Amino acid sequence: MKKNFIIFLGLFFIALNSLAFAHSPTDIIFNYDAKTKILSVGVAHSVEDVQKHFIKEITIKVNGKEWIGQQFASQVNIDVQAASYAQVDLKKGDIIEVLAVCNKSGQLKNKFEIK
Repeated sequence: MKKNFIIFLGLFFIALNSLAFAHSPTDIIFNYDAKTKILSVGVAHSVEDVQKHFIKEITIKVNGKEWIGQQFASQVNIDVQAASYAQVDLKKGDIIEVLAVCNKSGQLKNKFEIK
């Protein structure tokens, strides 16, 4: 019985340790330039190794309809995942919803209105 408890305790701490290093994105930065029609998204997500821990997906909805879903195999740098989209024709009042998903654990969703 004591042996099982020690094994359980060891596995518990290993699982807890791995969760401590996995975390959700902390912020989503959004910019739309109506003149150039370029939509830029930056997802704040600090990591140590961009190949092992990264934002794996950014999904963008416009007025509730899925517009784009982009998958990533690594992160741009240790602080942020960035994506830009050209020839985007958004109008004043459009609601943009951005969902960023971490490959380890967690996600963040943010909404923006085109002004």
